[in-house]
Amino acid sequence: MQQPASGPDGRDSEAPTVQFPAPEAPTPEALAPEVPTSELPAPEVAAPVSATAECGTEPEPTGERAPRAEPERAERAPRAEPERVVEREGPPPAEWEPLAHGGAAGWRTVLGVLLVLGGVLGAMLLVLAMMRAPTPPPQPTAAQAPPSSVVAPTATAPPSPAPAAAASLPPSAPVRIDVDRARIHAPIIATGLDADDTVAVPPIDHPYLTGWYDRSVAPGQEGAAVLLGHVDSRRTGPAVFYYLGTLTRGDTIEITRADHRVAVFTVDGVAGYPKTEFPATAVYGPTTGARLRLVTCGGAFDERSHSYERNVVVFASLSSSHPETAAEAARPLVTRPPS
Repeated sequence: MQQPASGPDGRDSEAPTVQFPAPEAPTPEALAPEVPTSELPAPEVAAPVSATAECGTEPEPTGERAPRAEPERAERAPRAEPERVVEREGPPPAEWEPLAHGGAAGWRTVLGVLLVLGGVLGAMLLVLAMMRAPTPPPQPTAAQAPPSSVVAPTATAPPSPAPAAAASLPPSAPVRIDVDRARIHAPIIATGLDADDTVAVPPIDHPYLTGWYDRSVAPGQEGAAVLLGHVDSRRTGPAVFYYLGTLTRGDTIEITRADHRVAVFTVDGVAGYPKTEFPATAVYGPTTGARLRLVTCGGAFDERSHSYERNVVVFASLSSSHPETAAEAARPLVTRPPS
């Protein structure tokens, strides 16, 4: 069939315009298959959309419906936060006061602790003071000094004789010394020279030992016997010769020897000397008769040099001797500070 010509506007120039009615869209009822009403199921009510659904907001309901009971939800216990330490500024709160926890008993506890701490501190300070500055030992006075002839003998003026002259004894090492006035009852050990050629003394950890300078004569033998001892120690306090400065003229010194004879000496005098002026000749030099020298430290204690500034020397002469008795042999030795 021949198509009609078209005009310049694209429309048919001669063909009449025919209008066709639009087809009616079929209704849903027309499209639905016919089902007997007896077989139709009851319509289901759509469950409401949860507010927490991922789609967002809940849609509007199409009609009024009875509100549905929401299931009860268990309340979660609040999560415990870690305890934080807060530094307080200013005065402590009232609950920190001892009275808030125990009344007067709290204060008594605090005072008791303070008293204990104070006692411990006081004891420590006392010990430190005793260690730092020892109590000076008794010092001899000028009235106790020996005669010059004893201290500085010369060829023309020999030392004065013993107050009660006694025959000298043969050599025998000393084993103990007893001086009642000076509280001395101590054993004797032999000492010689140190590495620096000075006279050795007993070990300081045995402060109640007396040393016999074994290059001098034995006590009771012709010449000067020399015994040395410590005056004190930081560990024990007073040592064997601490009270040596209390001796006076006429006091008695007893030296027990290894041959079981007791040499009895009478004190001629006691004197103190600066260490730079120590009378070495009068102490270690030759003498006529049997003599005895006891040497220890004295004077003030020098903290810088950790030693005493002076020496104390006892000069004595042999006055008698006798065999050791059973009572003398049974005398106890003192090897610790007197109580």
